[in-house]
Amino acid sequence: MPPSVFAEPGRRNRSVDRLTRAPSLAPLVADADAAELGRGATRQFYGWAVVSVEDVIALGCQVAESPLPDSPYHADIVMPDAVIESDDAQNQYAVALAGISEWQPRP
Repeated sequence: MPPSVFAEPGRRNRSVDRLTRAPSLAPLVADADAAELGRGATRQFYGWAVVSVEDVIALGCQVAESPLPDSPYHADIVMPDAVIESDDAQNQYAVALAGISEWQPRP
């Protein structure tokens, strides 16, 4: 997984889906497809970089459930404050998260 999947300079939160909370992947794919429309014609959803809550916490991050009206399975990975102030810290966490992630393609 490329670390850029988890890099967003100046921000602590990474928007994620709680795959194990959904009854199936179908509503998550529908949410991703709807989000794609707002990102432009060249963006496509291919799948998820899957990480476990336990592994994220072991890296020193937090996981916060944050359901949205149109995405009830939404959550955030919350990184330490250091990622806001330091590009190096941002890169270190992005590399670490990429290292523990596994690719799950869209069904």
